[in-house]
Formats: sequence, C-alpha cells, structure tokens
Amino acid sequence: METKSGKLSWILLLIVHCMVIIIGFMFLFVPTVFIVNEFQSFTGQQWSDFKALNPQVASYIAIASFELGIFILITGISALFITLFAYRNGEKWAWYLFLILNTIGWGGAISGNLYTGDMIVVTICIVFLVIAYVGLAIAGKAILKKVST
Repeated sequence: METKSGKLSWILLLIVHCMVIIIGFMFLFVPTVFIVNEFQSFTGQQWSDFKALNPQVASYIAIASFELGIFILITGISALFITLFAYRNGEKWAWYLFLILNTIGWGGAISGNLYTGDMIVVTICIVFLVIAYVGLAIAGKAILKKVST
C-alpha cells in the first residue's frame, strides 16, 4: 500500500501493535502496576494488606500476570511482523485478522477492566481500539476490493 492513506493505515496499526508490545513488557517486568490497580478497584482493599496476609496467593497472581505478559508480548510481536510484511502489502487476510484480533484483544481488555472498575485502563483501551479501527477503515476499501493472487 504505497498510497498516503495506505501508509497512514499501516502506521496507525503499527502504533497500536507497539502498544501491545509495551503492555506485554509491562506485565513481564512490572506486573504489580496492573495487579495493584485492578485488585484495589475490584476489592476495595489494599494489595499490600492482601499480600501480607496471603503471600502464596499473591505470588500465584504475580506468576499468572507474568505468564499473561508473555502471551501479550508474543501477540504484539506477531502483530508487528504481520503489520510490516503482510498488511503493508495489502493482504486481505491480514486486514481480517487485525479486525478480529483487535476487536477481541482490546474488547476483552475493556470488558475485563469494566468489571474490575479500572476506568483509566478502559479509556486507554478504547482509544487504541478506535485507532485500530480508523487504521483498518482507511485502507479497508482498497484492500478488500483488491483481487487475490
């Protein structure tokens, strides 16, 4: 996609998928950022109090967050490569893949954080979902009308 709109489209998706990578790294290296906020907004209790009373459960939650970070990071890296090589070349399957994955990924994060009450994260996720949809919409007509080879 060498048009201006095509370039803008894959750059917007590149930004969104780089954010996924950043979130993955955050879950890997500073998972307590997410754990503390979500725990406190969901339970109304302090994470430090819970951790002091339940150290094994707190460790399990930290390990589960670390594992989630690995999956998020792998997803982000995969999306980054697909953006740079397949989507950038106007592949239909990549357009559909990003429509589905961004809807499920960001939508799942939105619904999960709505449930826990972390509205800051909900807002951030909505912003990145909108950016992804705008990126897909910009090139959607050109990609979807393109004849498959």
